[in-house]
Amino acid sequence: MVERYLDARVRRELSARSVAEFERYLLRYWRPLHGLALAEVARADIAAVLEELARERGGITANRARGALSAFWSWAMAQGLVEGNPLVGLRLPSMEPGTEPVCERRRWPVATSGCHVPEDRSRPRTRRPEKGRDRAPTDALAERARTNPPS
Repeated sequence: MVERYLDARVRRELSARSVAEFERYLLRYWRPLHGLALAEVARADIAAVLEELARERGGITANRARGALSAFWSWAMAQGLVEGNPLVGLRLPSMEPGTEPVCERRRWPVATSGCHVPEDRSRPRTRRPEKGRDRAPTDALAERARTNPPS
């Protein structure tokens, strides 16, 4: 089934490098699932392979493999081959640099109450503010209005 997906979708629409990556993820990294029928693949099976991938190859590789498998399952759903995507609800194995939720920022602490904060971080990363960006936007607008009055 994976070969059918690769022929129908990936090899026709993506660059050669992307095709090579999809083939590596789907044919090599997800090989433990190849013996199962699509209807037999459970979320626990996928989670086990993802955990092993993250441990052996790293979190970012596991994230990419998860994305490739999710694309395959979406295609299979569109073809009527499966009823649902077992990857729905599975967390990414790793938080990638620069992907922290916007509401983790200290400027808007009220918004953090409804956000998912990764469990592996004890506190949000803080960045040095860029020049001129260390104040709230309304303060900057008020300052500009004081220094440059309308003519």
